[in-house]
Formats: sequence, structure tokens, C-alpha cells
Amino acid sequence: MAGNFWQSSHYLQWVLDKQDLMKERQKDLKILSEEEYWKLQIFFANGVYLP
Repeated sequence: MAGNFWQSSHYLQWVLDKQDLMKERQKDLKILSEEEYWKLQIFFANGVYLP
């Protein structure tokens, strides 16, 4: 295991490919507007970041 994530080979591997991500995003956009979608992304990013 590398001490730095960005120097490891793991960061190059995606869990989902781009097609799967776009398919799931389209499901989200059926419920949320584009603006609401990004606000939710920011909300969760802030929640993950807080110590």
C-alpha cells in the first residue's frame, strides 16, 4: 500500500465506468434539477470533509 493515494496505482482505477455514471446521473436528474443536483453534491462533499 502506498503512503500517498495519488502516487499509488489505485487512483487510476474507476469503480464504475463513464457509461454507468451517466446512466445513474440521468436517474438523479429525473428527480432533481441540475442546480439541486450540484447543491446536493456540494452538501455531501462538505459533510465528508468536516472532521
